Amino acid sequence: MLTDTKARNLKPGGKMIPVGGVTGLMIKPGSQKGTGKYTLRFVSPLTRKRRDMGMGSYPEIGLAQARKNALEARELISAGEDPIELRRQEAEKQAALDAIPNFADAAQRVFDDISPSFKNEKHKSQWITTINTYVVPAIGHLKVDTL
Repeated sequence: MLTDTKARNLKPGGKMIPVGGVTGLMIKPGSQKGTGKYTLRFVSPLTRKRRDMGMGSYPEIGLAQARKNALEARELISAGEDPIELRRQEAEKQAALDAIPNFADAAQRVFDDISPSFKNEKHKSQWITTINTYVVPAIGHLKVDTL
C-alpha cells in the first residue's frame, strides 16, 4: 500500500503505481518529484469497456481522500452506474444553471431591448435607475427561474 512518504518521493516520469485500498486506483508520477495524478481504472457497467477516470492530483488531494473518492466511485459502479457519465451529466446540469441570468442581468437586457422605444430621455433614465435602486439590491442576485 502506498504511503504518504512514498508518494512524496515519487520519481518523475515513472510507471503507474497501485495506491492500494481500492481496486484499480493508481497514481501516475508527474513531471516533478512528489507529484502525480490519480486514476481509477474500471469496466463500465453500461458499455462493458475499460475506462480510466481521473481522480485529481497529488499532493492537492491526499491519499486518504483519493481512496475515499475511489471507494464512492466503486459503489456507483457496483450499483450499475458509470461514474464518468454521472460526472458529465452533473457538469451539463451546472452549465445549464450557469446559463440562467440573475435578475440584475435580465433587467439590464430588457432595458437594452426596450430603451430605444422611450421617447423621453428622462423617463428612460428613471426606469433603469428605479430598478437598480429598489429592486436589484433586494433580488438582483436571484436567478430568474427562481422568481
